[in-house]
Amino acid sequence: MYILLLISLFFILLATLVIMQFHIPRNVIHGIKKRFGNSLNTQNFVTITEENVKEVLCYKKLVPVIEKAFSDFSKCDGGITQPVRVKFPAEKNSSGNYYVMPCSYNGVLVTKLITQFPQNNPRIQSVLTVHDAKEGSMKALLESNLLTAARTAAMSAVATKYLAPTNSKVLAILGAGVQAKSHYFALQSVKEFEEVRIWNRNYLKAETLAQQIGCRACESAEDAVRGADVITTVTGSDTPVLKYEWVTNGAHINCVGGNRPSWQELDPKLMQNAIVYTDTIESAMEESGDIILSKCKIYAEIGDLVNRTKPVKRDQTTVFKSLGMAAMDAAAAKLIYETYTAEQLQF
Repeated sequence: MYILLLISLFFILLATLVIMQFHIPRNVIHGIKKRFGNSLNTQNFVTITEENVKEVLCYKKLVPVIEKAFSDFSKCDGGITQPVRVKFPAEKNSSGNYYVMPCSYNGVLVTKLITQFPQNNPRIQSVLTVHDAKEGSMKALLESNLLTAARTAAMSAVATKYLAPTNSKVLAILGAGVQAKSHYFALQSVKEFEEVRIWNRNYLKAETLAQQIGCRACESAEDAVRGADVITTVTGSDTPVLKYEWVTNGAHINCVGGNRPSWQELDPKLMQNAIVYTDTIESAMEESGDIILSKCKIYAEIGDLVNRTKPVKRDQTTVFKSLGMAAMDAAAAKLIYETYTAEQLQF
């Protein structure tokens, strides 16, 4: 009876921890599994937390995976099924939005659920499910804020690999949030920058990030971008923060913010005078204020460069307008899932 009572109390405690979403240390989990075997497997999928994603994330591995996803998406037979993302207001007259992004790619079915509330910190929160595409069984549930930031940065890294000036030395980042930090590490994985500059409307935030990653904070956007070879805009601004006359001819720009039809990060004149690329032309024409309001022409998708179906115009000023794709979520999620589960087997 005493042993049965202890076992009952143990299971009550374990259930309580799960309900409270308490993150049990990995060594404790493996100790429990070793002692009790598979009797504790109450679910057939793994839960991957933000901390788990951080532990296994590697841009040297992620960027090539995203590059292949770009290639496959721009092919007619690339094996990607990606419906247009669903978006609607959280409530009537609400400033918050809810997004649903499904995709079938490379053996997995992935759906990401996103909330975007401007007053929140972080503004964007998301979770992602992974199912096996052949059997339909659920494989994983991921906290996907970090995954989203990483795959977005990796997308910019692929664009930078193909479009940045050959001997790029100076990187400027406008913005100092999560995306700014992820872009710093992702872009450094494809180019060896000698100088990195950070600007944010809140100078203290720029200074804090600069100290964390070892670069220079600038008091104005103009100071940050003058003479830069690569410029990345990752702000929440709805009006342009980057002006045409500040940009060196031949520079490459990753435009990541301004993801609503009425929002802009770049000067319309800059958009009109640059060679503009995007992740998906269909989404860009419907969702990007930088493209819609400037009435600029889109030259190609990044996948066209990877597939060599369009020539690379590296000698001219280029803009990559990034909006995000469910296919990139699927590619990143599969890599994270496989890396994480492989590490678990080593214990």
